[in-house]
Amino acid sequence: MGQRADEAGTEGMPGIGRRTLLKGAGVAAGLALSGGLAGLLRLGSRPPSGEGFRAQLGILFDSLSPLQREAVVRPWDHPSRQMVGHVACLGSGRVSNVLSAAQQAHVHRLYEAMTSEDSRSRFGRLVGLEGGGLDPCEIVIYGDPHSERHQVALSGGHLLIRGGGITPEGSAFGGPLGYGHQLGNGVPRLPGNAFAYHGDAANALLANLDPHTRRRARVPDPPPFETAVQLQGPGGEFAGLPVRSLDEGQRGTLQGLIDVVLSCYDESDRSDALGCLRGNGGIDSLWLAVYEHGGIYDDGAVFSDLAPEERMRRGEPYWHVWRIEGPGTALHFRGWPHVHASIHVASDGGAGQYVGEVLAESDRLLQGEALRRLLLAALRGESGAAVAFFPGEPHARFPAGPVTTGLVWSLDPYADEMAIATIQGRDAAGPLREQAALQGVTLEPDQSYRVATSGYASGQEELIGPVQDVERSGRGLRYVYEAHLRSHSLRSTA
Repeated sequence: MGQRADEAGTEGMPGIGRRTLLKGAGVAAGLALSGGLAGLLRLGSRPPSGEGFRAQLGILFDSLSPLQREAVVRPWDHPSRQMVGHVACLGSGRVSNVLSAAQQAHVHRLYEAMTSEDSRSRFGRLVGLEGGGLDPCEIVIYGDPHSERHQVALSGGHLLIRGGGITPEGSAFGGPLGYGHQLGNGVPRLPGNAFAYHGDAANALLANLDPHTRRRARVPDPPPFETAVQLQGPGGEFAGLPVRSLDEGQRGTLQGLIDVVLSCYDESDRSDALGCLRGNGGIDSLWLAVYEHGGIYDDGAVFSDLAPEERMRRGEPYWHVWRIEGPGTALHFRGWPHVHASIHVASDGGAGQYVGEVLAESDRLLQGEALRRLLLAALRGESGAAVAFFPGEPHARFPAGPVTTGLVWSLDPYADEMAIATIQGRDAAGPLREQAALQGVTLEPDQSYRVATSGYASGQEELIGPVQDVERSGRGLRYVYEAHLRSHSLRSTA
């Protein structure tokens, strides 16, 4: 059931007031400004805004042997730089496997300069595949630290963080970031989770909205995938509540929520992000979306599953899934069953976010089910199979504009391959039957079908059913999608 009355906030919302939220944002900022800098000085480095960070990265770069460079250095325009994820997925060497002890010390100094001191105690509980260290993280150096275009990225368990400052193209933090934490998995309000306070801050904001305004922020549709934070620009489609409709105090509270989310990172990077936000129209250009599928009561009941009268009886749940989005901003927080969150902020509506070769041009936003249909068509077309199956939700979206190899790689962060599974119609599992129907295929019980899918899905009986045979194509999904996009227009016919 919900909270006791003496613990509840406004209109049954969780009991965190606006004053508490703003105080928390101030504490977070204070820790970043004082303790964070003190931590950097103890390590003898300086924030990324000065030459200290570039010099530190340059020392590491110059110390790499030819074999080490092959493992961790990539060209500036390498497609993996556009990727965002919550696991080690950049396809490079790991800190402890490819770097010497002295080089690893440089990596730790760089990491200190990329984060605020307060956040390091939180990140420390999840980096290194939840193991509490940087050693198992992948490290990539994009470009050359001795030139304008350079960046270092660390990717591990529930963390993707970048250093080097705003890119020449105007992406704050160097591009999209990912963070999360497993603790509290499946428990409402995520007790003990390192980032539960981000969810608390969002619920505090909602508690200070009147019921009508709060309803306008609610979105009944399923949320976008948490890494679908590719920026849409000024002509984008944004769900939920326009922030400009809030009063001055409420807009200030929303700014406090943004400050809480950004407080994990270095002061200069936060300043860059806020500058990008102002350049795209400020907080009045943003929209706040709260997803009904992520409203969880303390007994585990899901808001979207309940009848209207039961929702009325229970009052507001704790909102675990929300998004703040605008032309050049996308902050996505998925707090159920545990935290997977992403940040992407850039100037000029994200016009410089694209990395790699341009494969096609889209004249509209493609995400969710529409994008899934495109990927199913790619799998069928490139394999010749009778039917295709795409597991889960697409990990990215295609905004109107160029579709690049970097964007396609974001769809396949795990570098999986296409597989062809042979299955008897009567054995097909429900999810496969549903997707086959979307492709106009009715699976007949006595007929055998070739199903194009991912290597991972081909072994998941609950998704496609027991297979008779699996043919490994040896061809990466990324390259299957690339080939299809090179030869198919994404222009709408309407």
